[in-house]
Amino acid sequence: MSGVDTGVRMGELMGEDILEIENLSVRFPRRYGPVSVLDNINLSIGSGERLAIVGESGCGKSILGLAVSDLLPSSAVANGRIEFLGTDVRSMSKSRRRSIRGQGIGIVYQDAMTSLNPGMSVGSQLTQVCKRSGAEATPAELLESVRLGETRRILRAKPYQLSGGQRQRVLIALALARNPRLVVADEPTTALDVTVQAQIMELLLNLQSNLGFALLFISHDLALVSEFTQRIAIMYAGQIVETGLTTEVLQDPRHPYTAGLVSASVSLEEGDDELKSIPGQVRRPESFLEGCRFRDRCERVTEICSVRPRVEEEPGRDFACHHPYAKTASVGRN
Repeated sequence: MSGVDTGVRMGELMGEDILEIENLSVRFPRRYGPVSVLDNINLSIGSGERLAIVGESGCGKSILGLAVSDLLPSSAVANGRIEFLGTDVRSMSKSRRRSIRGQGIGIVYQDAMTSLNPGMSVGSQLTQVCKRSGAEATPAELLESVRLGETRRILRAKPYQLSGGQRQRVLIALALARNPRLVVADEPTTALDVTVQAQIMELLLNLQSNLGFALLFISHDLALVSEFTQRIAIMYAGQIVETGLTTEVLQDPRHPYTAGLVSASVSLEEGDDELKSIPGQVRRPESFLEGCRFRDRCERVTEICSVRPRVEEEPGRDFACHHPYAKTASVGRN
């Protein structure tokens, strides 16, 4: 797998912190009881950085995106800090928090057909956003910024009259209408074919280069992540199990779950007879295990894994495992 900025250390990669998450936990007591669906999350993303959140379905990636965007449902109970530009979002007034959504943090959802209003034209939806935000760009200019031609036709069209790639570009235009400092992209290419996926990712990167926003990219696609992001955080069952530079983590995983994801994605490319997979599946939140939540699927499990592992810190890499894989010399390190 190829990566981005392979010779850059983490400290050199990040500018000022746009977002800093400290000890974030989220519970849904009425649905899952006392268990934390997100458990003690610690992450940061710097100005202009591209950070990927990766894991299987059910690992809490989208819940984390909702928490960052201050869009958790009222049934959620959250603890910890989410600092945006140095201020704890959860301590702000409701009006201030509303103003941050869109203006400070833009959101690109994975399903444009359910995210866009099916009964309104694209132009009407863009116009509403522009009026509410005081955006200087016109709806037509926003469409042009995401490389959509035939702007007159698209402004008049309803979402169902557009292709999947066109709808996704409209979502990106909506997210960028207020010039956010951070864009949360939650599986933005899931429903698209491979060619269109690459086009959408190239578009996001070009827009980021021109506008300077930080990108929090939520995905399960390691190929896309390895090609387009600088840092990666591996999430399992609501916990961050490994973080570091994307290239180093994917080429030299320390956590068994990370290694399993990599093996499952590259085994066919390397000519293996059958696809490697991680045994079992992610438990539902009410059944999350104590200690290491991955231990029922891990081939390296021992009795100590019933105790939650502490986070081990190395230069540019954090991981939480009692039995990590040894660091190899295969990845260049400065």
